[in-house]
Amino acid sequence: MLESIKMKKLQYTCCSLLAFSPVLGLNAGKKVAHETVLPNIVLIITDDQGWGDVQANGNTHIHTPVLNSLLNSSAVFERFYATPLSATTRASLLTGRYHLRTGSIFVQSGLENMNPEETTIAEVLKEVGYSTGCFGKWHNGAYFPYSPNGQGFDEFLGFTSGHWANYFDPELQHNEKRTQGKGYITDIFTDAALRFIEKNKKRPFFCYVPYNAPHSPFQVPDHYFDKYDQSLPIKNATERAIVASVYGMVENVDYNIGRIIQRLDELQLRENTIIIFLSDNGPALKGVERFNGSMRGSKGEVHEGGVRVPCLINWKNTIPSGKISQMASVIDLFPTIQDICNIKRTHSTFPVDGVSLKNNLFDPKAGLPKRYLFTHRYTGKLSPVTGSLRTGDLCLTVVKDSILLFDLAKDPSQKRNIYDENNPGHLTLLLNYQNWFKETSQTINSQVLVPIGYENAPEVRIAATDGKLHGGLKIHGAPNDNWVNGFENISDSLCIDIDVRRKGKYQFEIEYATVGYNQNVLIGIECNNSTISRTLPPFLSKRLPNHDRVDRFPAAYPQTWGRLKAGKMKLSEGKYRLKIYVTNAESPTNIQLRRILLTNL
Repeated sequence: MLESIKMKKLQYTCCSLLAFSPVLGLNAGKKVAHETVLPNIVLIITDDQGWGDVQANGNTHIHTPVLNSLLNSSAVFERFYATPLSATTRASLLTGRYHLRTGSIFVQSGLENMNPEETTIAEVLKEVGYSTGCFGKWHNGAYFPYSPNGQGFDEFLGFTSGHWANYFDPELQHNEKRTQGKGYITDIFTDAALRFIEKNKKRPFFCYVPYNAPHSPFQVPDHYFDKYDQSLPIKNATERAIVASVYGMVENVDYNIGRIIQRLDELQLRENTIIIFLSDNGPALKGVERFNGSMRGSKGEVHEGGVRVPCLINWKNTIPSGKISQMASVIDLFPTIQDICNIKRTHSTFPVDGVSLKNNLFDPKAGLPKRYLFTHRYTGKLSPVTGSLRTGDLCLTVVKDSILLFDLAKDPSQKRNIYDENNPGHLTLLLNYQNWFKETSQTINSQVLVPIGYENAPEVRIAATDGKLHGGLKIHGAPNDNWVNGFENISDSLCIDIDVRRKGKYQFEIEYATVGYNQNVLIGIECNNSTISRTLPPFLSKRLPNHDRVDRFPAAYPQTWGRLKAGKMKLSEGKYRLKIYVTNAESPTNIQLRRILLTNL
């Protein structure tokens, strides 16, 4: 059914599935474990965990025993690069392509959406018989077929945006339906991953666990927080609370990774399971004392500290442990998994940019052909600024009005700019970066068009902040988990562009709250020359329990929401503009509009 929805048909073959050898040609003459089955894959990515947020990387203030053990028993990439932001890294991880090609260029306003016609690693693995599950933060599109279920995952539990307001008993999404979580969010995602592994223990599975920790808000169970708040040598109480929360969240992730490994051991699956761990970008929080080696930069920057992340690949008794010095990237994991699993792509509209690291995994001293690695950071308009190119020990960065070049071997902290505009080699590097940007950014489409009516997603929950605001409407809070404030005047309106994929009758529902003194107001919904009018009764929300360790700004605090079934409307296939407004705003009123829900009846 899914392939009929997508605008492409891909074909893959898994060569010699019954005689599978992951190291064919590398361990000739040796008996290879589990030669007759495909390996399971557990792919774990954390959010805003910098290279320095691992004890084994030299951080004496954090406790990560599970990651320490994995780093000592895995193939570890010493120079592994993600992108500066989470959505873009996830798009590259899933497709093996530079994020600019995929349509995912930023973290909000639809710019995080990955083209649903892209081929994901989940689709490739599913095609050859894998069960596929995603448990955590998606951040590559909220609406089917942009969502995990539309991108190759059989099962999804998590949230699709980039920021979530509450980590305790959170509201989540199971496949395309809402669900209420119970407990701490990282534990919930791990529980779901363990159930998935147990359910699929007799067939190959791909378990993708994109944790949202240690991203803000700073919420973590007491015993983790208290440990670091009492031990960190940071005098400023607020800064200490922030770092204590981050380190506590990382230690909780470490504990949960241990739970996954333990379950694999209990099910006797460990020796046939590849475990991959990485982070999506450098640490957040500029100006806060937080260990990240001596690297320059942090999250959102293209310098080393913003994009160099921890990465390991573990396959017990098959992939040898050791450090790999060759420069590698998040775009390489897709072709590496495909190569290890011996999956041959026979046709694809979208070729990958990454290269297979299989040879390097089995021989850490194996080299890679000379290559350029690129990245980019969107800064409000699509331009070459800001971005970087890496090749060998050289790193060229284009930031603001400056072109910088660093020799990372001699200057790992990027303190001495050696760029010389009269040096032909330096100019060639700049030209290569500019040509790469021009090629990869030609097909960007920033329009937010919400698809409605897919059979796989009968209820579509549209974030009000995905619409266009007119009059005095304003967005409240930080990106993603927020709402629209206003509707105080009849000139205030919210417009959302939708793409109706199947004609039929649709139920319109509003998730809202009213602020202060509000008489009943009349709300209008217009679409395709049809109108619904309905009285909106007052609903005074209550703030939910606050587990924050530090006052959040400008993020929105979690609260209760009212629900109103506004009415029904017949819609034909096509693209329309949905408009929401009030018609009797003479009396004082202020509405918080969070979501508009459309259900195909």
